[in-house]
Amino acid sequence: MSPKMAPEKKAELLALFKGRHETPAANLVTIDTMKGIAIMVMLYIHLAWRWRALGWFSLLRLEWYFTDFFLMAFVALSAVGTMMAHYSRVAEQERQHEIEHGQQRGHGHGGLNWHELYPRKKLLRASFLFWYGEILNIMFYLNMGIFHLTGWNVITTIALFSLLLPLMLQLKKITRVCIAVALALTYYPLCNWAMGAIHAQGININDFQLAYLQDPRNLVYWLLFNHSFMTPVYSWLIVPLLVSVIFEPLVKKWTTGARDGVATELKRIGLAGVLLIVVGVATGFWLTSDYSQGFFAELMRGDNYIKWPFPQGMFVFLTRHLPQYIFYNLGIVCVLFYGIGWWQLVRCKSLFLQAKIDVAGRHSLTIYALSNIGFLIPITLTMGFFFVVFVAWLLFVIGLIWYLDSRHDGIGTLEWLADVYTNLISYAMDQSSRGAGRKQMAHGIAKKRDMAPSGNRSGK
Repeated sequence: MSPKMAPEKKAELLALFKGRHETPAANLVTIDTMKGIAIMVMLYIHLAWRWRALGWFSLLRLEWYFTDFFLMAFVALSAVGTMMAHYSRVAEQERQHEIEHGQQRGHGHGGLNWHELYPRKKLLRASFLFWYGEILNIMFYLNMGIFHLTGWNVITTIALFSLLLPLMLQLKKITRVCIAVALALTYYPLCNWAMGAIHAQGININDFQLAYLQDPRNLVYWLLFNHSFMTPVYSWLIVPLLVSVIFEPLVKKWTTGARDGVATELKRIGLAGVLLIVVGVATGFWLTSDYSQGFFAELMRGDNYIKWPFPQGMFVFLTRHLPQYIFYNLGIVCVLFYGIGWWQLVRCKSLFLQAKIDVAGRHSLTIYALSNIGFLIPITLTMGFFFVVFVAWLLFVIGLIWYLDSRHDGIGTLEWLADVYTNLISYAMDQSSRGAGRKQMAHGIAKKRDMAPSGNRSGK
């Protein structure tokens, strides 16, 4: 019969499965609100894309072009949440340093080591996101063999940015801006060079095959530029670089408890957004059909509701993953953050149904998973019937998330699963480390005993 577990040990293990993991981002309510709105729109887009009938085939694609700022909001505000967590750790380390040494180390970047930049639980949480993203890659890119690991979907991109942001924050702001500009300026020469092989070989980018990667240009295109991905990494790296510059002052203030000057920082975020929109539109107000073959072909197909009037293509600032698209959509996110943030943080008022929206934002990973249910149920719906089904599904999803959050502290959601995953592995590593330490100590005691004179060992 195995011995009974001590009550303290049992309580310690049960605590690893508890719900309600509070994050620093939860204190800045605008993050949850905007992520909640974004994930509900993404739920609609994903289901509609899978279930649309031919009668509204092109209309939905047009909606994608004009609502992609919600995708940008999901990614960009996840980056802001990562910054919140980072600077919360920095503030805590500064307080601890002041207690231990009686002086401040200096809030910001100075003196941080790798263990402070990347604590174990942060790395484990990032690994959970990579595993989550890997499931999506298996669904769509399993035919690519080992290279399916490099399919950039929203979740894997958020995981990557969570690892890169602490390093980006060590750089001066001007350096980050220069890197973002360099990525934008080099995008077209490198992408066009890589796409040369795509055009020459007549490859459909929405039906990439493993054999195509034997050509180095196709490999570069797959790894960095693939326009069929949700977030190809080369242009989307601009996002965390600019987000870290634009939102850093507000995040620093908020994580240290300072509330003075929040209105000023929100205005700066709004002005930065306007500037990005102007840059995106001014440099991208021309037509192209070259960078998203599937998107534009579906738009030009026509349906019962719309016929795109420009056969030459779509405006560059609306074409997925081009630098102007990044600037334009990130600019919209900044302007919306200013408006919603001003209402919530400065005027201290709530939006309509804000509690439900915020819960959706806090559990956006779970809702994102539920948005992919359409791939498991291959049906075709007219637009009217689809909206009936969608509204019912949306109410069910929000009700389920609200119930799990309010009644069970989030137990059963992917966010809870991420915490359990992180806690269990961290606990196992701690136990392994303690066991190794005890073995080493016992070995040292035995070695000293063996080296002692025989008279001392016998106690005479």
